[in-house]
Amino acid sequence: MRAAGAASVDITPRVGLPLAGFSLIGQPRAVGVRGRLFATVLALREGEVELALVTVDLVAGMEDLHHAVRSHLRAAGVPWARGQLYLMASHTHAGPGGMFEAPFYNRNASNSGGHFPELADAMGARIAHAILRARAEAVEAEVHHRSVSAWGLHANKSLKALDPSDLAALHARFPPPPGTDPEEGAVDPRVRVIWASRPGEATPIGVIAVFGAHPCAIDPLKGLMSSDSFGCAARAVRDALWERHRAVVPVGLAVGTHADVNLQLPGRIRDAALAERTIPDEHLAIPQTLGALLAERVLAGLESAPLRGGLAWRGQSVPMDVPDAAHPLSRDPDVGMVAMGGSEFGRFHLLRMPTVPWYHPYLSFKQRNAKRYARLYPEGSTRPRPSPWSPLQWTKRVGLKADLVSDLFGGAPPKRLHMSWVRIGELHLLGLPFELTVMTGQRLEGMLRDQVGDIGLLTSATGGYASYLTTRTEYEAQHYEGAATLWGIDTGPWVEDRVRDLLQGPEGEAPPGPALVPAPLPERPLSSSTCPVQRSGCLVEGLLPEGVDPSARPLWDGPVVCLMTLAPDGSWEPLTLGGVPVDDRTRAIELSREPTQPTRWRWRWVLPEALAQVALVGARCAAP
Repeated sequence: MRAAGAASVDITPRVGLPLAGFSLIGQPRAVGVRGRLFATVLALREGEVELALVTVDLVAGMEDLHHAVRSHLRAAGVPWARGQLYLMASHTHAGPGGMFEAPFYNRNASNSGGHFPELADAMGARIAHAILRARAEAVEAEVHHRSVSAWGLHANKSLKALDPSDLAALHARFPPPPGTDPEEGAVDPRVRVIWASRPGEATPIGVIAVFGAHPCAIDPLKGLMSSDSFGCAARAVRDALWERHRAVVPVGLAVGTHADVNLQLPGRIRDAALAERTIPDEHLAIPQTLGALLAERVLAGLESAPLRGGLAWRGQSVPMDVPDAAHPLSRDPDVGMVAMGGSEFGRFHLLRMPTVPWYHPYLSFKQRNAKRYARLYPEGSTRPRPSPWSPLQWTKRVGLKADLVSDLFGGAPPKRLHMSWVRIGELHLLGLPFELTVMTGQRLEGMLRDQVGDIGLLTSATGGYASYLTTRTEYEAQHYEGAATLWGIDTGPWVEDRVRDLLQGPEGEAPPGPALVPAPLPERPLSSSTCPVQRSGCLVEGLLPEGVDPSARPLWDGPVVCLMTLAPDGSWEPLTLGGVPVDDRTRAIELSREPTQPTRWRWRWVLPEALAQVALVGARCAAP
């Protein structure tokens, strides 16, 4: 009998931590939050085999976090092996870093860096708690999978770096609609939806969706922690499922292959989002619009026959610094100046970045520096580099030697390749720590089809992080993805061989742990104090009472502000939406320090159209 359970848990850390994902543009430390960060668990069991699919609203399923989750499970009497925890990421660039295995990324995944093992431990404890809860609540279930197309939401900015034959093969599998912009057509358009339900029932127990786009639409200079467009999509799916089934369903999204989120939205979408004027900031309108459109496709994927067959898993860690005669990885890894120069944004971000005022000299310097590098070392740069400097990476046009990287940028690149494979009936999930380009993903998925003959699904930044994985053509073209490939032109073929070894290895075996029922997570109770609410159109905002500091603890452990409304009998009652209270944990309410009063916090929320006529008269705030 197959069983499934699902749970979701808040993993938002305190503000003040450096945000991970953008390194050189002057992205500040977090000064506020817009939409909490969550981990979502879909726990599966069949006979003696059990595992968990977990999505986290972070830049990657980082190694420190992976280790911390398993350590807390082991302490609870559930000694899971590495392969049983399939730890995916939404790849938001508005969450904390500092939990990478490689010192290089702890230092350079943000502009201020740092290693935070205590954060990994705190997050790991909460994620392990959610896994235990999902296991304890598991019921007899069917697991489903379906792919649906979503065109126009993401684009491949490295179109010039693609091999024409690869592009032709991609379009043979996924013909873009007539009139599609070439960059919007050079993507994997599929939204892959995995969901569980009781046999014969339509109400999901939990939903996991995978989509091949950077979900990075939040302005990186605002310093807001956020789950970004994928978080907006998860909330929209959950709200729709409440309307359909009157059930609160855990929903998580993870990144597949990598194209860029399409900030140059098709005219009708972008113009409509801005014309509504319900969101005063264009940078907040875009992730919400993208999230709503992505949610429509996720919901369309919740119609499928159950997967048939058994449940299995494998996990493997392979050293990356062992000589391989067939595919010699570089022993002198490089970081191309294209990557270091900030062209990771291309025209989608650099042209949209606001001017930083002169009285922020550090940020303005960093922004000017990024733009300068982007001009000096444009994507596709063909500047020659003397081959003796790096003989195994001679195709790298401009780069930095590994020892120089280590000396100047603090720490060595990744040393191990962590791989995860999960089989759910006919569906095979392959998780790699790289950011997989569209074409690399197509090649690996083709290899999966050749090896296992079933349905293949790839996820990026899973169980660790090790930069980009590209085809040879992409590497040679020196676009951003190729510039960020540390181990050279042979990395792709080398990884393919390691994946073949993984697929041909024995299936993992681990005894199931006891079915523990975890105690509830401690949370601060809400006080009955209220704060005045201002309203302008659909925007509702106010100041938290003096002394209420949401950043006082390592992890936020409960709602800070809960919106209330006045009942007909004159009493206060929580405002609900989608079956849950409207508070800063369940909705994308923005919390940030008040510029004119540094000890006070401001909250604001834009009402959806469905609640535009609700007369909000106050808010209940958390006790200090």
